[in-house]
Amino acid sequence: WNTTFTIASGLPFTPSYNECNNDRDTGPCRPSIKGSFHQSAGKFDPVARSVKYFTPVAPLANNGDTSGPFVRPAIATFGNVKRNSFTGPGEFMSDMAIFKNFSFTETVKAQFQAQFFNVFNHPVYNLPGNSCIDCGGAGVINSLQGDSRMREFQLGVRLNF
Repeated sequence: WNTTFTIASGLPFTPSYNECNNDRDTGPCRPSIKGSFHQSAGKFDPVARSVKYFTPVAPLANNGDTSGPFVRPAIATFGNVKRNSFTGPGEFMSDMAIFKNFSFTETVKAQFQAQFFNVFNHPVYNLPGNSCIDCGGAGVINSLQGDSRMREFQLGVRLNF
């Protein structure tokens, strides 16, 4: 019997805000944050086929507006949110295999193999489709990471002679 566990943090992303294009006078368009912002993958919604990762705040319509922990920067200033300072959902994967050896003669041997990939069937969510903190429909995850897979089971027999 053998097993492999993978536990990893999520991929990084940079939040933005809806009126970002109107404030591009200083370069990167990032809000300021004061306090904490809750991010966590909720339950899967089978109707919308999505997972809520964060709840958008009220619109930051004018420079200096505050909504939740976020502040829209004043004109000609930078927001204090750093590039890639937020992380998406983490990853927990476990693969498992069971092997049993048989001897028929001194030179003929066989091995039965049962392999389980993502044995606990834990999804590996992608980043939210929209990282805008004050846009409608933001903070929703609609897909899995590209290289992830759901539970798979594989049987095999190996004959050595």
